[in-house]
Amino acid sequence: MPAAIERLSKRLPRLRVRLEQGTALHQFNLLRERQCEIVISRLLTETPDSDIDMRPLFYEPLVIVAGPQSSWARRRKLTLSELVDAPWILSTPEAEAGSPFVQAFHAAKLPVPTATIFSNSLHLRISLLATGRYLTLVPGSALRFGPGASLLKALPVTLPRWHLPTAIFTLKGRMLSPVAQVFADCVRDVAGPLAQGKAQTKAQGKSTP
Repeated sequence: MPAAIERLSKRLPRLRVRLEQGTALHQFNLLRERQCEIVISRLLTETPDSDIDMRPLFYEPLVIVAGPQSSWARRRKLTLSELVDAPWILSTPEAEAGSPFVQAFHAAKLPVPTATIFSNSLHLRISLLATGRYLTLVPGSALRFGPGASLLKALPVTLPRWHLPTAIFTLKGRMLSPVAQVFADCVRDVAGPLAQGKAQTKAQGKSTP
């Protein structure tokens, strides 16, 4: 969002932007109540509600990160088996069955690590990573665009991507205002490199014997 808003502000410098955060239910209710025109979110169910239109942007990668001063950050090679007993900070969706984190450990026939701390707060995660003790997960988009990226060290372990896309959601039958359409275009432009990453992953997978 910060990158898309910055791009939008350059095109429309006098524009005022209002953002609302919350659960998917809260966000979609804002659409239905016509208090907002666009929701940007990862799809949480296999299909959106019948009154919601979805335009996929990309499939979010999850990245295992440590603090820059952590002993983990100095490792050039790591395997999932070495991370099973590490102290993890996880959010509830990351620890649920079907998440890329859980899938990776199941595929490696390893026990899924138990979270030492549950939190959805990126600020809290970054603060605790500074101690050098913990590992956590961040969305690849946050690592690419987030202000705290310099405080995180991505570890050399690849996880699958979320199988449901991050998308632009709008109310079916409602035409976007010109400004909302420009914003949607900015979001798609910013998301382009992440969408290409998904295409490259698929192509590499097909070429592997």
